[in-house]
Amino acid sequence: MARKDRKQEVVQTLEQIKAAEKAEKKAANKKKKATKKAALLSILAFVTEQEDHGLEAEIALVTPGQRGGGGGGSSVMDTFKDLFTANTEVKGLRVYQDYGMGQGEMRKIVRNLIKKTEPAKRIWVHYDKPSDTYTVMGTGAGAPAGWTGYRPVEVDDVEIV
Repeated sequence: MARKDRKQEVVQTLEQIKAAEKAEKKAANKKKKATKKAALLSILAFVTEQEDHGLEAEIALVTPGQRGGGGGGSSVMDTFKDLFTANTEVKGLRVYQDYGMGQGEMRKIVRNLIKKTEPAKRIWVHYDKPSDTYTVMGTGAGAPAGWTGYRPVEVDDVEIV
């Protein structure tokens, strides 16, 4: 009769080991990113407390929320603001061919033309699915008559952006 090994170990599969290593690496990267951000904020706080440091432009570059912006070209929002300012109707096919944007991406852009734009500069764009046409219904702070689309959220008569 053959002897059984009394010591039974749990053997992990290769996939389990790789998944665990990936999770550890992701957690380490997240911790490193948080540490860098905290260090940047403490340095920024120290520099901004100093008087006559002459680093206003440099501070603007590293202030959270001010970084990024790409290579200095026009943003997608600016492109579509210009497009809808020049044309009252734009075909969806033209948007797809010229900019590579489908209906999902355009939904977000149209919403942001209302949500993330100053009230006086808002562009109210309606999409008609059967004709595949984006139509400018109006501009300005107030929604056009008969508007059934997205509206900015207001709490106690204060607009939340």
